[in-house]
Amino acid sequence: MNLLFVNVSKNENNIMLDNAEAERYGHRVWNITNFPKSQYKSLRHIEYVSPEIESYKTAIQGAMSKYDIDYVTTQCEVLYPLLDEMQLPLLPIMDIPVDELVNKEKFYKFCVQHGIYHPPSIIPTTLEEIEHTFDRAIFVKPTNGTNGSAQLFRTADKYSMIDYLRYKNPREFLNVLQKFNMMDGFLHTQTHGKNMPKGKGIDGIKGRHIIQECVSSNLYIVVDCIIANGKISFTTMSKSINRFDDKIYAYDITGIGSEFLVLQDDDRSEKNAKEFLGPNAYRDLMNSLTTIVDKAGIKLAALNLSLIEYAAGRFFLQDLQFRPGGNRAKVIRTYGDDKRDSPYGFVRFEDLNSANIWRYV
Repeated sequence: MNLLFVNVSKNENNIMLDNAEAERYGHRVWNITNFPKSQYKSLRHIEYVSPEIESYKTAIQGAMSKYDIDYVTTQCEVLYPLLDEMQLPLLPIMDIPVDELVNKEKFYKFCVQHGIYHPPSIIPTTLEEIEHTFDRAIFVKPTNGTNGSAQLFRTADKYSMIDYLRYKNPREFLNVLQKFNMMDGFLHTQTHGKNMPKGKGIDGIKGRHIIQECVSSNLYIVVDCIIANGKISFTTMSKSINRFDDKIYAYDITGIGSEFLVLQDDDRSEKNAKEFLGPNAYRDLMNSLTTIVDKAGIKLAALNLSLIEYAAGRFFLQDLQFRPGGNRAKVIRTYGDDKRDSPYGFVRFEDLNSANIWRYV
């Protein structure tokens, strides 16, 4: 197959790995990126563009006709609205636009519509909504991945200063907006979906944001899987003890206290997954995942999902991300010999040869 990878600079290492993996399965790969030319000489068939939507659109249209492209994919969530709009043959293959699951605002609405347990969330447009919806800690994140909008930002300008932070209560968040003169900009962007014109406030907000209840829990789970040929195949799983601090909403996903499991696609996979996660987490994972696959009509995809325990034995689906090539780049860990008593070792690079979708394309 002829594949077109469309990306921005923050994804360079994963893209180089996906290029190598796709070519290993006999596919030909072309790349459109805004990478510095001198750093990525190993990528063959590459076109460099400026980081603006129109530049990408022109380059994509040219590549589609010139190279007879079969599928287009990206590591950059912020590009999915453009790729959906252009009606390109996308990987992942699914019945609804990919952005319906990638965009966190749309994904939350999808979960509500289909009865998927998800942390309570709002996309506020007024101060009253922020102040009176929650009475506990909140978590603020952009609706469209790390960039927060359909604009393409340079690497040093990807985040708003409010992104991915935990606030003790809504009032603390409002105080931060007030202190840094971002209140008008935040509400304008929430209402209109784009930043305020220059000259009307600090340009510090990068697109719409979703506010979630910050669920305190002792257990955080991350799962990678491949959906292909009507089957869900788990490739890796991890479970971790939360590592809250006073501000950052973070989890101890890769440090001491984490356990990892690599699953092979065989008759023991389901038993091993259930044993690793426990019956309750496995039940809630499968309920959420099978509903998503069914309602979104997912035919071929690599997915990364995270779950958080919100009550004894019950789990919210915290987040979902597509891994356009596969899960291999996400879970590379090299820790050397591990002396812990846990029966589950760390993930090794060589364990993950089949954790991608290229063999199904």
